Amino acid sequence: MKKVLELDLTSRIFNLGNVQLITSQYGDRKNISTVAWLTPVEKDPPLVMVSIDRDSYTFELIDKSGEFVLNTPTSDMLDLVKKVGSTSGRDIDKFKELNIKHSKAHTIVSPIIDDCIANVEFIVRSVVPLEKHAMIMGLARYAIVDEALFSDHWLLEERNISLIHHAGSNYFCTTTFLADVSKR
Repeated sequence: MKKVLELDLTSRIFNLGNVQLITSQYGDRKNISTVAWLTPVEKDPPLVMVSIDRDSYTFELIDKSGEFVLNTPTSDMLDLVKKVGSTSGRDIDKFKELNIKHSKAHTIVSPIIDDCIANVEFIVRSVVPLEKHAMIMGLARYAIVDEALFSDHWLLEERNISLIHHAGSNYFCTTTFLADVSKR
């Protein structure tokens, strides 16, 4: 079961640099893709930057709608992470073709992915065009996490879960260990 997370804790969802599934929607067109280049940049207000290819369908929908959702997959979802990141939503309806369970978000139109362990809804604060990509700064508006897997941090070892990290090209690795150095 998921619980509402205080927005000042949303940076802890992303601090590990784990891969996210990004969802977007404009009108009746929706999309899901993989994003690996992201970072929290501010705690109050809760801001996250994501790097998105400006030619992508994902960027087109976010640019038009001014919103997106970051959904946190576990390593059990690696096949889905690879599939949604290597196909374009312009060509297929990924939600239908890949049988992705999703629900209505709480504060925006873009969908949340039901099987992900965290879902954070964002509105676009700013867009910085780069060479091929754009850095999109999102302001978190609403966040939910699996209550059994997150307290004020990920409970990786305690719950035997692992988060996905992109290591370049077709390589991925996982995070399964989180050390509390205050206890040393």
